[in-house]
Amino acid sequence: MGLVPGFSKAKQHALHQNRGIFGEFLVDLNEAVTPDYFFMDAVMGMEGPGPGRGIPVKIGLLLGSTNPLILDLTASKIAGYEPLVIPTSKTAFFRKRWLQSEEDIIYDGPEITI
Repeated sequence: MGLVPGFSKAKQHALHQNRGIFGEFLVDLNEAVTPDYFFMDAVMGMEGPGPGRGIPVKIGLLLGSTNPLILDLTASKIAGYEPLVIPTSKTAFFRKRWLQSEEDIIYDGPEITI
């Protein structure tokens, strides 16, 4: 959803106001579209009441993966969050579409310190 411009993105937020339902929508979207590569701009992040009223935080990273769930799990750990409390990650993990177990993750980036 990050690359979707303008009101199309805002409309989806309005239609899926419950975090769990929005998480399911995002996983459904990724299953339907099936991109080959997933890119996360983590140069600046946001803490607090998102998606529009949070506090900007400098992170200074660009992340990428051929697996959307592994990308989100890794980014969550870098940000200091328990990955499976995030609705999209929880939904995708329990569907076992992209990952059977966290032990299956192969990470070849710099050391993650929390």
